[in-house]
Amino acid sequence: MSRSLLFIPGHRENMLSKAGKSQTDTVIFDLEDSVPMAEKNNGRATLVKFLREFDAVDKEVIIRVNEDKTIMSSDIEATLATRNVDGFMIPKATVESVRWVDSMLECMDAENIFLVPMVESPLGLINTYKIASCSKRVKGMLFGAEDYTAEMGIKRTKSSEEVRVARNLFAIACRAADVEAYDTPYVDTKDGVGLIADSEYGKSIGLTGRTAIHPKQIDAINSVYMPSDEEVLWAERVVQSNEEAKTKGLGAFSLDGQMIDLPVVIRAKKTLDQINRSK
Repeated sequence: MSRSLLFIPGHRENMLSKAGKSQTDTVIFDLEDSVPMAEKNNGRATLVKFLREFDAVDKEVIIRVNEDKTIMSSDIEATLATRNVDGFMIPKATVESVRWVDSMLECMDAENIFLVPMVESPLGLINTYKIASCSKRVKGMLFGAEDYTAEMGIKRTKSSEEVRVARNLFAIACRAADVEAYDTPYVDTKDGVGLIADSEYGKSIGLTGRTAIHPKQIDAINSVYMPSDEEVLWAERVVQSNEEAKTKGLGAFSLDGQMIDLPVVIRAKKTLDQINRSK
């Protein structure tokens, strides 16, 4: 589970060099919006060169690819070859585009690569559950408020009141599909108080983490999305009980009347990993 996900332009060498220094849980190297169309090939080459030597340490690495399938294919093939990629973020995602990427990764024997589709339109919002459920690779979804409000023809405001319903529906659909729900970036990088308040609201409706557009936003996001004491205690009990179950040859087991299987154990371990990262 990622509390924070930091966007970094994939073609900016000066910004790429700072990727490992951030306290973010996940780094998103962006080859889409932040890279001008005329620079797509050069930008990709710059990122590939960087990734070959990048030590992610305890960070997840996601590549936001381009929407155009021809460019997307090149993005995936080139960055995956570096062996320093954990997942791909798909802009303006549809069921068809997610399945297309899934099939491509299957052909490349990329079994452990996950996907994070982006919801950036009214149609995408309505189809969030279908998109989240169409591939086992989908780990989480990201709500993009800027493109969403543009398509809705409504003004984007600092209060985010205009996307309150959309964020709630997005969180519900992600929870129903049992995937992580990542909130849209808070665009005012100078307003730390507003970032915390808005992130606390996001957490209260079921969002599980947040993207950031500046490294100085990460500490606030991490603090809001830090697992609670109750969540940590539950995770510790799940992991301990799982070890006991394995000695008995059990794949699944019951804890407090709840059936615990592999996905729950994985989630519990990720919760404990979050705590360990913060120490």
